[in-house]
Formats: sequence, C-alpha cells, structure tokens
Amino acid sequence: MLSRVSCLCFKHQNASLLVKAHRKHIEMVANPEKVVETKISEVMLREKLPDEVSVSQWTRVETEDKGRKRTGTRIVENVVPRDKFIHQTTTQLEDFKEHVQRVHKYGQIKLLKQTLPEHHFIV
Repeated sequence: MLSRVSCLCFKHQNASLLVKAHRKHIEMVANPEKVVETKISEVMLREKLPDEVSVSQWTRVETEDKGRKRTGTRIVENVVPRDKFIHQTTTQLEDFKEHVQRVHKYGQIKLLKQTLPEHHFIV
C-alpha cells in the first residue's frame, strides 16, 4: 500500500513500509493512519517478532554516474535487531501521527478558505 490521496511524502511511505514489515508477523490493519490511532504493545511486539526483523525504508542514497555524484531516493531493505525495530517503530509512528494531524489540519484550513463567505476571514 504505497499510494496516498493526500500526501506522497517520505513519512507516509516509510510508515506504510513499517506497517508492512509488522504485518509479516502480527495481524494488524494495513493503513498506517489507522495503526497510529491504536496503541501497539511493546510486550506483544517482543513476543511476536523474531530476533531480527527485515524492514524497508525510503532513504537518500548517493550514486556515481559518469563521474558525477548524484543523490537519489531508493527503497533500502535492512535487517535490524528486534529491540532496535521496536524503538524505531515507536518513534517513527509518533512522528507519523503528528504528521497526519498536520496534513488533516492543513486540508481543513484549505477547505475552510474555499468555502469562506465574502467579507469573512480566518483568525
């Protein structure tokens, strides 16, 4: 699930890839915006996840093309220890939750501006 209606940023894509890594071992919804609404138990993660977890993330990568260094983005797959993966999950999903709130807030402000009656303003 790598398509978004509202936002095509790194945070959305990486949250989707993180949830995809979880779904290999734990039954959960596929939509990362729904995942952040629920609390994921660290105890449950320790019980269900293997010692090492494979997770893909969008990352900036330097490549060399015809003698020139170029920076691009690639999906890089890493195998990380369970504890590091759990820490990564909690921090990344907290950041993602705040990001989703901002995206929704900006969308609502945009809608409000479009439907604002003449001679009214937003404070």
